[in-house]
Amino acid sequence: MSNLALRRVPVIALAMLLAACGSIPTDQQLTTFAAATTALSGSARQAIDSSNQAVVQRKLRETAELGAGVNDALFTPLVSGDPYDKRVQLLDALQRYAAALDALAHADNRQQIESAATDLGGALDSLGERYSAVAGKSNPFANDGALVAGIVAAVGEAVSEQRRRDGIRLAIETQHPGMLEVLPVLRNELGSDGVFATAQINYADGEVATLMSRYNADHEARRLPADPDKRLERLQKIEQARDAAADVRQLYARLDEALGTLIGAEQALYDVVTAEKKPEDLYGAVARLADSAQAVKRVRDRLEKK
Repeated sequence: MSNLALRRVPVIALAMLLAACGSIPTDQQLTTFAAATTALSGSARQAIDSSNQAVVQRKLRETAELGAGVNDALFTPLVSGDPYDKRVQLLDALQRYAAALDALAHADNRQQIESAATDLGGALDSLGERYSAVAGKSNPFANDGALVAGIVAAVGEAVSEQRRRDGIRLAIETQHPGMLEVLPVLRNELGSDGVFATAQINYADGEVATLMSRYNADHEARRLPADPDKRLERLQKIEQARDAAADVRQLYARLDEALGTLIGAEQALYDVVTAEKKPEDLYGAVARLADSAQAVKRVRDRLEKK
């Protein structure tokens, strides 16, 4: 018997057991989950880029204020090179995982099942490798080949609605422990207390402090323009900087909340397939995830217009 066949046996047994209990999310719930996860991953990637830019801009500001000299460190962002690539790739893999799960939910023939299962296995393996590189821990999805074989075997040659659902159930149950390792790491890094939030908030607060300090110094030295409109322009710049700083805080608060709802939705998916909850109990978790992802996007869009 081949190694692949040997790996299939326990997975097929698990699929048969799962078929006897629990349920699965509806196709639309998985589509909503995938869309929200993809949007949230994109927002998180932009937050990393914005934080990197903020670190450099703050150093440039301080150098300009002090009239100091220039060196290479001045242009070095918070994360660059391999550490940056691994974090971006981690978010990209999360997007691919969500897309593959959605594709599996809508596959209606064996070829599509195999393609979606292969994409899911590859996404999880990539997710695990990038997680290992960022967190310094072992890959929780190292056995993706067994997952792919198990899904294909569970669905079988004749793709029926019940067998397709068996494959989805198996996919969700198998990947769940690993996702509960990966997602909290993302939240720790990109939440309101993470390094990216701290760096960008410090930059935004620094801009406010600099503009206010300059205005007050000019006021005390009687250097403010005589034209009220010119003074108003400077005051409006301070107001804009204060608004931007408030939005930065809100962005990371919303990211923290959204990543928390993603963890909750992932748990709800698992609870449904293991009969801990009914499919209708998942609607709230998926809706909260979609709303949270949209809230992050609204704040991000507002910041981009400033």
